Amino acid sequence: MKRGRWKYIVIHHSGTPIGSAKGMDRYHREVRHMENGLAYHFVIGNGSGMGDGEVVVGRRWTEQLAGGHVARESQNQVALGICLVGNFDSNKPTPKQMKSLNALIDSLLARCDLSAKGVKTHQQINVMHTRCPGRNFPAHAFLKELRKRNK
Repeated sequence: MKRGRWKYIVIHHSGTPIGSAKGMDRYHREVRHMENGLAYHFVIGNGSGMGDGEVVVGRRWTEQLAGGHVARESQNQVALGICLVGNFDSNKPTPKQMKSLNALIDSLLARCDLSAKGVKTHQQINVMHTRCPGRNFPAHAFLKELRKRNK
């Protein structure tokens, strides 16, 4: 990994109650016609399609490819994408998803030499309005705790 390659970590939800990294990859390739498939660098399962809290590492991370998860291409070049399976407008992320998200982000902050201030929700970073990762994702509390833990 090239030093300084990544500037942000962006949190998303799939917007669907069931899902898997494999299914998202197929959708991104076949329907959205994304050459590199899965738009995210990581996917965290909710127990419906993937294990609850299971983290799948995508090809975009292993090959250090730009993401395809935010509207602006320039942001995709510098922003890692993490997608939690679930519709957080309807439900909350599972405790296991949140535990895995915390562990993954702590690891990425250290590995990529990033500040916790570089962790954003899709809603915070996207140029077009989106509710992602949903109204039931505890964004404020999560980011506050993350910043306190990673001073």
